[in-house]
Amino acid sequence: MSIRKLPLTVFCCLLLCAVAGAQITITENDISRTIGDSFQYKTLTSGSATVNVGSTGGPQVWTFDTAAFPGLVVVMEVVDKDSTPLGARFPDANITIQQVYGPYGLWVYRTLDADQMLDLGMAMSNGDTIFGFRYDPPGVNLDLPLTYGTQWQTTFGYTDTTSDTTRRVVLNNYDCRVDAWGTATGPAGTCPCLRENVFQTEITTEYLRGVIAWAETVLTRRFFWLGPAGGAVAMAHSMEGDTSSDFTVADDYIVLVQTNRGGVQESRGLPAASPVRIRPNPCGPEATLECALDNAGPLTVTVCDAAGRVVLRRFASSSQGTVIPLDLRGVPAGVYLCSVNAGRWTGTLRLVRLP
Repeated sequence: MSIRKLPLTVFCCLLLCAVAGAQITITENDISRTIGDSFQYKTLTSGSATVNVGSTGGPQVWTFDTAAFPGLVVVMEVVDKDSTPLGARFPDANITIQQVYGPYGLWVYRTLDADQMLDLGMAMSNGDTIFGFRYDPPGVNLDLPLTYGTQWQTTFGYTDTTSDTTRRVVLNNYDCRVDAWGTATGPAGTCPCLRENVFQTEITTEYLRGVIAWAETVLTRRFFWLGPAGGAVAMAHSMEGDTSSDFTVADDYIVLVQTNRGGVQESRGLPAASPVRIRPNPCGPEATLECALDNAGPLTVTVCDAAGRVVLRRFASSSQGTVIPLDLRGVPAGVYLCSVNAGRWTGTLRLVRLP
């Protein structure tokens, strides 16, 4: 997957929201922002699949059958911002969404209030390097409250400086509208939903020594079906060159198959208030795990690599006010999973070991 397409795919995959009540209205309180919430999707990211996009208005009936296409199951979860790479660069984020598969990782940073949910930027790991972008200005992900008939436009961009002489500038314009409503059925169940119709114009310009070397404009259309199961019920991304509002073959096709709930809410407009943190993170050969759980019981810390091999394990007799040093000398640079078990509380943090 190219660097250009990676942010585009993540933005599409990680739209997390929910619908409450018979009026199918999405408000700030309906959007998942709880650390530990996870969303499993079956995703087709190459090839094509037949989709039923429906028509304008409602009521509609949509059926999403994951057996209809070959795909992978990916997990997206709400995590503590301070446990993620480059989290410190987004102090205004109050929702952080993560997708990790093997040595690769994607993190989306957002801020949410009663009027909007904004995409601030993202971090990525390609197995060897961690890099990220801050959108300027932030992109409007949802304009709240979201109901049938809501529409908005948003423009955001970022700059990727790949070397001393090469610079890539990406500009996105989204034309969004909620143009249909009805009932959606998939592996996660049947629910009322809204359909968001998004037309995107992405302009990528690469500069070599300050002179334009090439430019590319890509036009795409997406549909998001937003339901009460905890995330987007489905997303369809049109084939390249097909920008019609009723396409029936998708290039990317994502269906929600399972969700679960966590228990620690993100802070409003502040860094996430997880009871367990690793500082610093990313880190060098030494780091510290801080646990603020109250009388949770004995604590076990296990650090595993992407293949599931244990590289470090630590114990403490009590988790209350515990500070555990993590000696990472001899541990290669990379992204690791740090599992913490303290009485009835369990959690997993991402630990990034720098070279």
